[in-house]
Amino acid sequence: MRLLSTSLLAGLLALLAAPTWAACDPGEVEIRLLATASQATSARDRTARGFVANLDRQLNGQACATLVADNSAFAGEASVNALPISGNMAFPSTNALAEAAPAWRSFDLPFAFRGRLAVERFYAGPARAILDRSTQAAGLTPLGFYRDAMGVMAARLPLVVAEDALGKKIAFSGSENLRQFLAAAGAPPQDLAKDERAAALADGRLDAAGALWRDMSNFAQAGTGANILESNHLMSGYALVASTQWWEELAPSLRGQIIAVATRSLSDANSFAERQETNAKRAQLRRDVPIFTLTRKQRAEWWALAAALLRDVQNSSGFADLAATIEAANAYP
Repeated sequence: MRLLSTSLLAGLLALLAAPTWAACDPGEVEIRLLATASQATSARDRTARGFVANLDRQLNGQACATLVADNSAFAGEASVNALPISGNMAFPSTNALAEAAPAWRSFDLPFAFRGRLAVERFYAGPARAILDRSTQAAGLTPLGFYRDAMGVMAARLPLVVAEDALGKKIAFSGSENLRQFLAAAGAPPQDLAKDERAAALADGRLDAAGALWRDMSNFAQAGTGANILESNHLMSGYALVASTQWWEELAPSLRGQIIAVATRSLSDANSFAERQETNAKRAQLRRDVPIFTLTRKQRAEWWALAAALLRDVQNSSGFADLAATIEAANAYP
């Protein structure tokens, strides 16, 4: 096992601060949820802590649960790589899970989904069986899906149709697909840390920056004067998975209880995330910030630019009806 410096270890523990759990009592099953450290206030970390707390409380006497900062992969959220040695459950981003289970790349297709409802419809429909099979083929058992937020854009100039992106300097986070997409659209993505983007937008080093609704107050405070494009160009999401090797050794009754806790915890977290997005958007509306929303025709033009990425995902995942399934998920008033 790789040793950590004292300061780095302290930082990791602080980032994933959780209640101090007692060691498992004799006869209790130990549940270790792996999550790569991120911002202490991140929605993913809050959701992971809540799930572990619920497990530990509701399975008292049968199992004890701990949240473990995965130190096996500092470059990303590939906590699945540490299963089942360092832990038996993980909460990776959909991007990280897609490295092992390619069908999850569906959620990383730029401009694929109109909004949260489309994502929910996609996951609850025929795609679910394909996502589950892809996950299981990677030696993982899927237990739930957390839909954090949809990506929007802060921009100095209106960025509505695809041609508007030509030559623009745009920064974003977390998606190799989006990097390729923007480069193909004539806007080579800018590598700029998230906490530097508001200042860069204010002084002209950037023309636009991807963000979430809850981040928009940072751009306002920096005096960027930016408008907002409700692009919903990507979804930030996380999947709850267990090592199948470990999962199948559990008693069926315990598996059922864990699934029940996971279902309730993620349902509450998804509802909270939706309220958080709605409230953050309302805060910007109260500021009278110009907010642009894509028409169906404009979204279709952006989505058409992802045709090559769509084919690649279909081929790598075996999801032959992916385009039609996404279209069906988007078909609501």
